[in-house]
Amino acid sequence: MHAALPFANNQEKMTTAEFIETNTEEWLTAERVVVNKTTTLGSPDMYVGIDTGSSGKFLFEIHTFEECICFKSIKLFPDSVVFGFGEHVHFFNISSTSLKTVKVDTYFGYLYTPEDLEYDGEDFGVLVASAEFLHRFTPLGSEVWKSARLGIDGVTVSKITYPCIEASGEWDPPGGWKDVKINLETGLNAI
Repeated sequence: MHAALPFANNQEKMTTAEFIETNTEEWLTAERVVVNKTTTLGSPDMYVGIDTGSSGKFLFEIHTFEECICFKSIKLFPDSVVFGFGEHVHFFNISSTSLKTVKVDTYFGYLYTPEDLEYDGEDFGVLVASAEFLHRFTPLGSEVWKSARLGIDGVTVSKITYPCIEASGEWDPPGGWKDVKINLETGLNAI
């Protein structure tokens, strides 16, 4: 599955990013970056190709635990590319061409930006949903907050009505979802 997403960064160059499952031929000249490889054996579980336009092309070879491969997502920001897969979320800084990787509990679920939630308030960066928690990060990977446990097998966000994030957590799979409201500024449960 290929998902290409363009976004103009500060240098007015087009940045694109995509998940690549197998064929990496068009990325042969890209700088290769191995992520989370713990043994000399095994092929990458997924590739992520990023073309910044200004600072080059990068092919990330993503290794993970097979049982944790559930969801994947890429979001582009003016200065970074954020992608989640397996049990990690990755923040690629376009200017410094550096990668910050954050392990989330059990597995990565979803990325949410203001645009995804049709939220027209102040930019909050990116919300990262995992199997049990909701996290708020800056686009460059600084964690603003982590919620209390919201479920055991998935967290989703439906909308934001400032200052509340309306979310759901699955407590009794399959289908045992419970709604919750989280404060966008603090990450605490809202009443």
